[in-house]
Amino acid sequence: MLLSQEGTCCTLLDSSELALKYSKNLLKKIWVNKNKIDYIFGSVEKIPFDDNSFDIVHNCGVIEHYNNKEIKKILFEIKRVTRKGGQIIVVVPNLLSLEIIYRMIKFGKGSERYILKSTLKNLLKEVGLINVEVKSAHASVLPSFIPKIIHDKFLWLDNIFIYWDYLFYRRGFKK
Repeated sequence: MLLSQEGTCCTLLDSSELALKYSKNLLKKIWVNKNKIDYIFGSVEKIPFDDNSFDIVHNCGVIEHYNNKEIKKILFEIKRVTRKGGQIIVVVPNLLSLEIIYRMIKFGKGSERYILKSTLKNLLKEVGLINVEVKSAHASVLPSFIPKIIHDKFLWLDNIFIYWDYLFYRRGFKK
């Protein structure tokens, strides 16, 4: 979404009208150029776009709600709409992080499941992707429920633990 500030056209796809409305409101608050963002109601299981429509496809917080067979179908769909040479980014939460555990206790566990990095990497390769890389991104691993005075003293933990696992790979085809 922030790429729209650089002149890039962006498309948000969600199967929830409420989530799309939330995104629109959030982007207004952070002054993102909403004229370059299309909000599309649809399913990741049958993405409503032609083949080779996008240079980058970013999927965040979705596939951990599906079983491996369904994940493969979703990845085939993502691959289908990504241009050859394009990039696909898949983000899954680390369900073992303190923050996620806290949220599950406070709000209840949804349908998320823990996916091993090796499992995701294999699924990505099984749909014909090559140059698959597993990367980690650093975000705060300290739970939001910790008082700020304590939180600030333990910021060094962010350099040790990883909050989100990023799967970043370039699309390619097996020969």
